Amino acid sequence: MDDRVMVLGATNLPQSIDTAALRRFDLRIFLGPPDYTAREKLLQKILKEVKHGLTQEDIRMIAESCHQYSASDLGVVARNAAWLPLGTIDPQRIPRLKKSEIPLIRAVDFHRVMDSFVPSGYAADLKIIEQWTNQARNNKKPDGQNDV
Repeated sequence: MDDRVMVLGATNLPQSIDTAALRRFDLRIFLGPPDYTAREKLLQKILKEVKHGLTQEDIRMIAESCHQYSASDLGVVARNAAWLPLGTIDPQRIPRLKKSEIPLIRAVDFHRVMDSFVPSGYAADLKIIEQWTNQARNNKKPDGQNDV
């Protein structure tokens, strides 16, 4: 029986972890915010189960517009954009709406949300995290392994 244990951790604040704890991790991998392709795929996945009127070009433009957004941020923007079309309906009608009567989410709804949306702060911490990662790469471990 294999009795080895793998510990996997994730954080947005690696520089806050105690150095004694960090020494116990053989490998550190920095994953930055999603790139354009990942954002486009995330949006497609988020919108898969949602009634919308977005074209593939709309999704591409939204993915391009939110280059500082985390995956979580994209979900928040999509949920908020989904509520905007309901604002065009008399509030007393909403409880009785049939599924077919719910207005489609449009690109303009995403852009309205994004105009006032402030990304989660991950982008602001990105520089600090990159500096920490570079410092960790420069500190070679005794066994010769480097962090990634």
